[in-house]
Amino acid sequence: MILRKASIKDKDDVWSWYSDPLSRKMSIHDDCVDYKSHISWFQNSLEDSDKTMYIGYEDEYKIGLSRFDFNKKNKCAYVSITLDKNFRGKNLSKKFLQLSIDKFLENSKTTLKAKIKYDNLPSISCFKSCNFQLSETNDKFYTFIKNT
Repeated sequence: MILRKASIKDKDDVWSWYSDPLSRKMSIHDDCVDYKSHISWFQNSLEDSDKTMYIGYEDEYKIGLSRFDFNKKNKCAYVSITLDKNFRGKNLSKKFLQLSIDKFLENSKTTLKAKIKYDNLPSISCFKSCNFQLSETNDKFYTFIKNT
């Protein structure tokens, strides 16, 4: 598996991954977003120095996006991953997440957090396997933390 930084040419793949019904259901922000709004968000995210996004590849196939959103107030980066539906259930998420974390931490030593819905058991398992610990709960999701 390899990673590279996301670029504008990934906008349609990311749109497809984010628009998938299971991705929407498991996302913290589960409302559907129209394509025009997605393109604007994606372009702004690429230009935002507090966001880092990676595209993962298995062989020559794009498998998903990992995203790190630095929060200056909390002095941490929120981590999320989204996989192409064709690559779910193939034991790739842990490797993808760990490679993404390792790459991100090459340039930024900061605490990592992940917000995960209660019923998103695959993501909970994935983040726990990468040494994230439960730190908070509320009525909708868990927050996991990884100190670096």
